[in-house]
Amino acid sequence: KQRKYLILFEQQKLIGIEGTLSPTTHKGFCAICHTSSQVSLFMNIGKHNKDGQFTSKGNYICHDSHQCNKNIMELDELQKFIGIVKQKE
Repeated sequence: KQRKYLILFEQQKLIGIEGTLSPTTHKGFCAICHTSSQVSLFMNIGKHNKDGQFTSKGNYICHDSHQCNKNIMELDELQKFIGIVKQKE
């Protein structure tokens, strides 16, 4: 698996998440740019509570980040994706 970082400039600051991107791809729809492409599973794993329980959240996104960035027409879906996947600190 590869490390992947999603970063967004919002309200005068950078926000982002770290996760892993599966090396396997298949044809599907990206959760960020909503286009049909070769997608891979992006997973964000982190501690969620005091008990040390680890949780993982993720979805399928374009394997080719450069192409995904070109396909994004509005930041709403990227903001929504980061909000859903980002772990509470």
